[in-house]
Amino acid sequence: MKSFLLGLWRRLRGKPDPVRAALAVAVGLFIGVQPLYGLHFVLIMAVCVPLKLDAVLSYLVANISNPLLAPFLIFAEVEAGAYLTSGRWAAFDLAQARATGAAGFAQQLLVGSLALGAALAALGFGV
Repeated sequence: MKSFLLGLWRRLRGKPDPVRAALAVAVGLFIGVQPLYGLHFVLIMAVCVPLKLDAVLSYLVANISNPLLAPFLIFAEVEAGAYLTSGRWAAFDLAQARATGAAGFAQQLLVGSLALGAALAALGFGV
């Protein structure tokens, strides 16, 4: 049993390499800012284990979307998505919310989360 757990731990930690650790941080940041709450662990395992990246490190970093930071991340994602899709920042008033609608908000959130995730992943990899 001990050897099984040790083998599992080694598999989760991946190959020890600074570049692979940086990639694990980048993957964790990218997945962590996606608004797919409850799926981060599954996504981390699906990406890191086959690529032999450090899944433990990546999952720790993916917890950037904790309850304290998640509202700020969602705000930044919607703002970035609004700017990237329409060329202007999102206006937070009731009339604009009705004009944008749920589908427009979802589009802004999707585009913004991909853009913010890519930017944070690049920054995390560089650091």
